[in-house]
Amino acid sequence: MKQIFPIVPASSGPMWGFSIFCVVMVGLIIFMYFISISSRNTKFEVTRTGLKITGNIYGRMLPLDILRLEEARSINMNAQSEYKLRFGTSSTRMPGYRAGWFRSGQGKMLVFVTDPTRVLYIPTHNDYGLLLSVEQPEVLLETLNRMAKAHQG
Repeated sequence: MKQIFPIVPASSGPMWGFSIFCVVMVGLIIFMYFISISSRNTKFEVTRTGLKITGNIYGRMLPLDILRLEEARSINMNAQSEYKLRFGTSSTRMPGYRAGWFRSGQGKMLVFVTDPTRVLYIPTHNDYGLLLSVEQPEVLLETLNRMAKAHQG
């Protein structure tokens, strides 16, 4: 004669733990998908009043008068070590994409970089700089300067 003794049923803890794990993983997948979309859809729009950064969780409107355009320049981050990003305080760092707040040799930076060889560096009067990857950094700087002159007078 055979007798079977089943295990005492577990509490609902393991099921709750597994459920929470699944929700966190789905949230992480959605967040990573949004970040990868952002790396392709971030835009820098020059308006009469400022530089509008859209398509990214770190996007914002920066008034022209806080940008120190006279000190802005096109840089190659690979060749200029003072712009090398050290660590992020609130940032996204993936292969081929960096966005958010970072520290560099130049201090605090708001970064939107996909190609470190084509970057426009713009310091601000608010104790941070901008690093923006664009196809033609010089053209963006010319456009900002032209808009700033039109805004002043």
